[in-house]
Amino acid sequence: MNNELFDRANERYRLRDYRGALLTFTECLQDTTSPLAPGEMGLLYHQIGNCLVKLKNPREAIQAYSQATADAAYGAMGTVECNLGMAYASLRDYQNAIRYFEQSVADEANPTPYKSYMGMGNALMKLGKSAEAGVAFREAALDEANPDPTKALLNLGVCFMALNRPADAVASYESAMQFDMLSSTRNKLQASLGQAYVACGQMEKAVHAFEEAIADAIEQVFKIDNLVIVEKFIEGMEITVAVLGNEDAYALPIIEIVPRGEFYDFDSKYAPGGSQHICPARLDEALTKQIQAQAVAAHKALDCTGVSRSDFILDEDGVAWILETNTIPGMTATSLLPDAARAAGMDFPALCTQLIAYALER
Repeated sequence: MNNELFDRANERYRLRDYRGALLTFTECLQDTTSPLAPGEMGLLYHQIGNCLVKLKNPREAIQAYSQATADAAYGAMGTVECNLGMAYASLRDYQNAIRYFEQSVADEANPTPYKSYMGMGNALMKLGKSAEAGVAFREAALDEANPDPTKALLNLGVCFMALNRPADAVASYESAMQFDMLSSTRNKLQASLGQAYVACGQMEKAVHAFEEAIADAIEQVFKIDNLVIVEKFIEGMEITVAVLGNEDAYALPIIEIVPRGEFYDFDSKYAPGGSQHICPARLDEALTKQIQAQAVAAHKALDCTGVSRSDFILDEDGVAWILETNTIPGMTATSLLPDAARAAGMDFPALCTQLIAYALER
């Protein structure tokens, strides 16, 4: 192998010039003046795969890593197979990812099996296999080569919660708290511990854990800014109000949002069938008019024009808490604005025409 080219490629990789490193590793591989010794082809393809991962090209990285595994003399096969698993996981091909993670941990020469166990656990969680994922995370936590088992223990606790075993989750989270960790990890861990305490009925411990999580989060924000906004958690009905117009703005019928899952998360909002939109919302006339007036007031206070959509939580006392005002609400098949317009007798082409007219007014 041309050692001069290889060293140059490694230096470029160290300097994060991944494209330059990729070209130089490839040049080294194709250099006919310096024959490759046994194992060197695998090494070069391994490094090429690493460059391609950094360049966010997992499909070509898989091809390179596969070429590396074809070199039986290469001594880092377990690491390559772990990288293959990671590349497949980034493509959401979790079955192939698990297959390579399993091959990686079976390699006795693999110096870092905990990485493969972590990848395997994450892939299994994506497939909804919490029990199997828990086994993988436990192995990652117990691996003596793992310098920081906190993430493995945190994920193990998540698996226990999914399996309705909160006491085991508490034990896992409390074990993780014994280690030094990044502040972001500690914050997530404290919040997860609080949830596990709640599930166990240990409310005082839960409150303490949540207070620790909030205090830590505030401390972290103050490291990057001098302003912190802390919002009260409001539980209740999710509603949204679209407003049309400029100076003469008016509110469309209110939509009540009923997510299919526990929370109105990304999938609930954007996946077809992720939530039910009830329009008009199941509210009495007086409350409907009050909330619509709030939405129009927000539209005007923020100097919105044409269209806006304000989101609210209606608590158990009938108080509507405004969360935010969207100045460019979605116009897709699962979006809320077209639903509200339809309930008001305005189809999609008419809605688009009206929005154009409002823009021309300005």
